[in-house]
Amino acid sequence: MIMKKLFSMKKIVGALVLVMLVLTGCSSKDEVSSDKLEQIKKNGKIVVGTNSGYPPYEFYDTSDGKKELTGYDVKLGNQIAKDLGVEIEWKDMDFDALTSSLQTDKIDIVLAGMVATPAREKNIDFSTPYFDSETKMFAKSGNINKYKDLKNLKDKTIVVQAGTTQEEAAKAVEGAKVLTLPLVSDTMAAMETGKADVLFIAEVSAKTLEKQYKGYAHTDIALDKKLLIDGASVGIKKDQAKLKAELDKLIKKYQDDKSLDKWFNESVALSEKVNK
Repeated sequence: MIMKKLFSMKKIVGALVLVMLVLTGCSSKDEVSSDKLEQIKKNGKIVVGTNSGYPPYEFYDTSDGKKELTGYDVKLGNQIAKDLGVEIEWKDMDFDALTSSLQTDKIDIVLAGMVATPAREKNIDFSTPYFDSETKMFAKSGNINKYKDLKNLKDKTIVVQAGTTQEEAAKAVEGAKVLTLPLVSDTMAAMETGKADVLFIAEVSAKTLEKQYKGYAHTDIALDKKLLIDGASVGIKKDQAKLKAELDKLIKKYQDDKSLDKWFNESVALSEKVNK
């Protein structure tokens, strides 16, 4: 009887030791996989979330019968992948789906002309900015001066891309209606069909659209400057200090060697050519 009890105890202890070893192994594995930079290098690939149709940041080059994703963010992302020594996979999705996709590891980073706002920083982290801009008003040339006085937008419709900083700015205009749509092309369709009176959009994109759509112009908006801050930073999942440090280092490098300026100018020129 005693021998049977001892044998049973040995089996129980052995089972517990095995369970602890398995748990320890899982813990180590999880610890390694939680380091996004290490995970990217181990996988040999970085998955980047973006939102096309936002020239010059990202758009499709359809010249010569092709359909190739390009733009300022794309050039930046491709170089980041090259410097990390990995391949790159682009995932094109709605702008307002980018944050949740980052949080759930469907993508590794966001490159989509995204601004590091306090509201977004509650959910994700950001690199240092790689571009600075400001929100502008875009409207038909004959109306632009009238709408500079925001009082004249009462009962009018301001269209914005869903999930952007422009949405908050539009909601601050007293008495105006706000229409949110998934893509910049959708917002311009609303303008062209008379469903919207003005578009709030980043200055760099307003200048591009101005050349693409004749009879339109852009101007400053008489709102608190804090509501008009625009630009771009890389979106990063929370608590990924190593990845953020690496991206900040690379962005500094591209600023110093003027690569960012070069990519921006190339992207503006190409977007104007594609959208003639």
